[in-house]
Amino acid sequence: MFNYKLIYETTSPFSGEIKVIENNHGRRLVVGGYTQSRSLKESGRSNGYWDAFVEFDPPKTGLKEILILGLGAGTMAKLLTRKFGPVPIDAIEIDPVIAEVAKSYFDLKERNVKIIIADAADYLCRTTKKYDLICVDAFQWGDVPSQCERDEFYQNLAQALNTDGVVIFNRILNDDEGEKINEYADFLESFFDGVEILTVPGGLRSSNIIFYAKGK
Repeated sequence: MFNYKLIYETTSPFSGEIKVIENNHGRRLVVGGYTQSRSLKESGRSNGYWDAFVEFDPPKTGLKEILILGLGAGTMAKLLTRKFGPVPIDAIEIDPVIAEVAKSYFDLKERNVKIIIADAADYLCRTTKKYDLICVDAFQWGDVPSQCERDEFYQNLAQALNTDGVVIFNRILNDDEGEKINEYADFLESFFDGVEILTVPGGLRSSNIIFYAKGK
């Protein structure tokens, strides 16, 4: 990437090539050629799609437990902690190498963040906890893992979400795939209520589509 300095480089069986790069605008975690995380600006924002994960109306009962599926280097965990305070966050990350990179190179040391090394779908199958906010940002090799596309995954998500809780999804779609946005929103309506959509322009021909929904 132009004008970036390589800070750290390694590989892992789960993620392949992992790089930490830096320029005057901050650090990025690049996994398999895709930016997975970004350090926060002095303003406390990422200036990326991650900011959309804190732009929602929290449940009337407040946020007592948060679940992140796909920790990366912790951009989302830091944003949520800055906005809502030290609410307990369970952060699921399948790759232990990335979890270590988050701590060593992105200063992920927030005491309210509990890193759990696990597959997101498997964790949802096992957990008995209920969450007020669930953030779904799980990608591997640039795609959503197949186990996170099954009906069972969404059923377990709905089960783990409190009735008045909020679940937020990040999807990456090409600009010529507009019909898939409505299709996915309709699919989410099978499991959740009040689906809303926000488009965050991304690369040259793609965007991050953020879907907000509420528990039934």
